[in-house]
Amino acid sequence: MQVARGLPRLRALFDNWMKRTTIELDSGCIYISGAIEFQDNIGPVREALVNSVGTWHAALRRTIEQCKELGDLPVDADADQILSEIHGLILVLHYEARFLRSAGALQRALTGFEHILQRCGDRAAATPKA
Repeated sequence: MQVARGLPRLRALFDNWMKRTTIELDSGCIYISGAIEFQDNIGPVREALVNSVGTWHAALRRTIEQCKELGDLPVDADADQILSEIHGLILVLHYEARFLRSAGALQRALTGFEHILQRCGDRAAATPKA
């Protein structure tokens, strides 16, 4: 990735995930649909989906840890909690925008991301971005 390590990279990863999610609103997300369809079906398709999501989570977790190392987030910030909350925003965005067709779902997800950063101690997140 060409974006600087730390918070700029975390923001870029989230922004790209948001863009990907909004593209999938018309067709559905293979990972969300796959999680529902294959959650109880052990086998190669489920494992491929789990491995793919695991790879993505590892990249995000690594970026969150880099934010801590660079001082963009406090060293005691819980990377797994931050990752879980960011992932939750994507799931809620998909649910609200695709299923409920809620106006403003995208902006709420963006605001939620900024709130996570604010709560975790990022002073640069004091002003939510549009």
